[in-house]
Amino acid sequence: MDSRRWLAVAGTQWLAWLALLACTAMAGTALAAPGDVWTAHARGIIEVAADGTVQSYTVEQSVGAKVDAALKQHVSSWRFEPVIENGQAIPVRARAEMVLKATIGADGNSAEMAVEKADFYELLADSNRLLLHEGVRIPPPRYPPAAAQAGVAADVAMVVTVDGTGRVVGAEVERIDLRSEVERAPKAAATYAREFESVVRRVVSRWQLNPKALQYEGGLARTRVPVAFQLEGMTWARRQTVVEPKPLADGPAIANMSASGDIASPRLVLQHELGVFTEG
Repeated sequence: MDSRRWLAVAGTQWLAWLALLACTAMAGTALAAPGDVWTAHARGIIEVAADGTVQSYTVEQSVGAKVDAALKQHVSSWRFEPVIENGQAIPVRARAEMVLKATIGADGNSAEMAVEKADFYELLADSNRLLLHEGVRIPPPRYPPAAAQAGVAADVAMVVTVDGTGRVVGAEVERIDLRSEVERAPKAAATYAREFESVVRRVVSRWQLNPKALQYEGGLARTRVPVAFQLEGMTWARRQTVVEPKPLADGPAIANMSASGDIASPRLVLQHELGVFTEG
């Protein structure tokens, strides 16, 4: 194994981003070619006013100083549907967990950036949060050694079915994206994808969620859990989708969950698309 340290993390709560790489620097490397898609994970705290406007955005997980500044300006332009409680619109404080996408331009030295995906988790009072996290156990998977040696990271989207006790009774792989500095040949990419899926399946049956935090239908609940395998020092990386999203089996509605067991708030709904933005 080379000298790089690596770690496995389930969802964004355990991510460790230790190198801050601005998008322009990333786009200017010889590894970036026109049309390439690079991705990064960003996280921050948003303050939403009673009228749905975003009052502030505070970076928790950086993607480089210049991109952070551009993202802050972009998020500040968002507008949510007002959150109604007891007949009144109220302000809300939430954690935004986002996937950013950068598409390299024709000149190879610029990129169009977009917020590709965002989940919003309301920041509850400690007493309420402890109640929702009671009994939650989500042990992270082991990082596949061969992938770590080759410098391959991955995002694995799992959809799990949970019984009335919070025990995981079923799991489907919805999507697998590899992330690295170079694109892998199809055969090699498929091998890495199988390794990542295998280590996730070894632990998913041991996951325990809190049924009080879930919405049940017919005695079952479903939630989407992002499992991120991140190499230390990697922020922006080239994305290679190996397992494409496919229709999931019929069943209860699917909620989005963070690694610590937080369920994305159904009350925070944007009035528009997530949108594209430009680095300053």
